[in-house]
Amino acid sequence: METCPLEIFDDHPIARIDGKRCLIDTGSPVSIGEQPVWLLGTQHPLQRSVMGLTAAGLSEMVGTPIDALLGADVLHAGPFLFDWNHGTIAFSRTPIPFEGAAVPTQRVMGIPIVTFRHGGEAISGFLDSGAKLSYMPPERAAGLPSDGEAEDFYPGFGRFTTDTVRATVELGGFPLEARFGVLPDMLAMTLGLAGVSWILGSDAFKRFRVLVDLASSQVAVAPPPA
Repeated sequence: METCPLEIFDDHPIARIDGKRCLIDTGSPVSIGEQPVWLLGTQHPLQRSVMGLTAAGLSEMVGTPIDALLGADVLHAGPFLFDWNHGTIAFSRTPIPFEGAAVPTQRVMGIPIVTFRHGGEAISGFLDSGAKLSYMPPERAAGLPSDGEAEDFYPGFGRFTTDTVRATVELGGFPLEARFGVLPDMLAMTLGLAGVSWILGSDAFKRFRVLVDLASSQVAVAPPPA
């Protein structure tokens, strides 16, 4: 087990790994960085640029220095446990003991797609630790309580502004109130190629302790201990 401190900056989880500030991004299929990162005794080479995005460009978008973005190609090395509220993330090559509710999960390009419920209906969406906002289709957002405008960005797409709403979904049998935006049409179309129009972002990790095992397509959640 390798437990690393987790800093939260503007709802982005940044782990200190191998002396580097690493954005943990389950929503990215690939990792970005100028230098390899050692994790669990293995050196992981990173891509210097993906769709024109570099670590320097990512630092500018997030607003704080980032040495690397760790995506699914590195994170699938073993299970990891997000404990947002206690500021740690633990990585392991063996199963991590965890008492929580299993969430139905599949993967596309290594990215976890979880099943949750909204309005009594089963919904599938990306579980994206790198997204400070969650997202829903515009027809679902219509009529929900407004929570103002927010600025966000998406790698390869750049910055954008979205209207947001408050909504409650059910994840692993637990209620999750989150702030949802609406993706720009072009980005929504891109995600739609995977048959997905929802994203669960940082609110899921703030609300729960989250265990992720990408190699076996497993996600489990539990409320944080008092």
